Amino acid sequence: PGGGSREYRRQLKALHDFIYSFDFIHLKPAAEVVKAGVPSGFHAFTLAKPGAAYGIYIGPSNARQPAAAPERNEKLRLALPDGTYIAQWLDPSTGETGQKAEVRSEGGIALLDFPAFHEDVALAVQKK
Repeated sequence: PGGGSREYRRQLKALHDFIYSFDFIHLKPAAEVVKAGVPSGFHAFTLAKPGAAYGIYIGPSNARQPAAAPERNEKLRLALPDGTYIAQWLDPSTGETGQKAEVRSEGGIALLDFPAFHEDVALAVQKK
């Protein structure tokens, strides 16, 4: 029943779960959050409820020419108010989520390691 393959429906469920993990109607675009670390050929889009929750999508800058996956030693640099946050990565193409990890922002900056990914990746960061 319904359209699309099982894989497509799994991807839609992952997107649904990601979006609904936030108080979505109170999120606003926040390009200033991602300070550095976005790999070459990729672009970051951020929705935020400042000080509380951040949804970040990192995908190819040019959808017609997919970028190569980043090196694993790159770190994403986020401008977040000082404090402790819970971060979780999502691979939108597979629906796989990473382990939740505690992240500290000190001096207004938090650093996160990139997981391995192929096409795009999403990150949920919420104040603890």
